[in-house]
Amino acid sequence: EPESKQEGTYRCDVQDITFRRVKRIYWGIRVLPEGVMNLDYDSTLAQWELTESQQNLDQFHLDTESILLYSAVFGLILSAIWIGLLGLYRKTRET
Repeated sequence: EPESKQEGTYRCDVQDITFRRVKRIYWGIRVLPEGVMNLDYDSTLAQWELTESQQNLDQFHLDTESILLYSAVFGLILSAIWIGLLGLYRKTRET
């Protein structure tokens, strides 16, 4: 069990064969209280998949709504064009 006294900044020096320092890396370590993070892979994976499937379902609903909206607008535009052409046709037949 890690304890809070083990928290802190740790340093790692990487050296070559002649003991010259090639790289120095620092890590900040913090001990989290129990229950903050779930390390059970299977249950965490199930939660991720559930969240992902809900997001996909929400995206499907948004896509369906936008398709219906565009279809309605396109239908109205076509109707307006058809009515305009029909009016022009009648006007030219009368003269």
